[in-house]
Amino acid sequence: MNAGFFRRAFSTVIDLTLVLLLVFGSYYAFGRTVLRNQVPNFEIVYPYYQELMDSYNEDVALVELEYKANLELAGDDQTAIDAAATLYQTKLGVLDQQNVIDLEPFNMPLSPYFLSIVYFFMIAALILMSIYTVAVIGKTLGRKVMSLKLNGPVNRISVFFHDIMFKYFFILLIIMISNLLGLAMAALSIVIDVIMIGLTRNKTALRDSITKLTVTKAGYGS
Repeated sequence: MNAGFFRRAFSTVIDLTLVLLLVFGSYYAFGRTVLRNQVPNFEIVYPYYQELMDSYNEDVALVELEYKANLELAGDDQTAIDAAATLYQTKLGVLDQQNVIDLEPFNMPLSPYFLSIVYFFMIAALILMSIYTVAVIGKTLGRKVMSLKLNGPVNRISVFFHDIMFKYFFILLIIMISNLLGLAMAALSIVIDVIMIGLTRNKTALRDSITKLTVTKAGYGS
């Protein structure tokens, strides 16, 4: 019997958690040092940036605290509530505008650095997931825990296309081009999976049909 959506989803969550833990470990072990070395005078620039962000966050927290206090004082007085909201939005707008001005000198050196961190996690996760999935020919920890098994023409090439190319690669590629479009595609792919796996009789995802692989309920001990 083909597996349902939630069983397959939990299997994916387990595998992604395992891979992301390895990515976090590699980032803190050597990745962040390599990325920081790409920024001239990082050890000078970043502390100033962090100091500005800490100051901004503290100011925002004070404004929010004042807003909550004003709301309590206002009680059921709608005029006072509206005045408190207006004052809050005004002060928050001033802080945001000043923060943009303060951070302007740091945009050129640090924006590529922050973007490189995102790329590092996405590319490293994709590479590790590819190696992990292909090495075990689809018999991942997530599938074992959820008692799932790939059936059909199972080999390293078909598993790579089923578990990597049609599941992660194209979405990550689109995210690198456009964050919003990539996230929209990710949401769309989840909706398609919910419909095809969760709401149809054969419970076959689009990538299953393309690669002629199915995910079934089965113990690995048998």
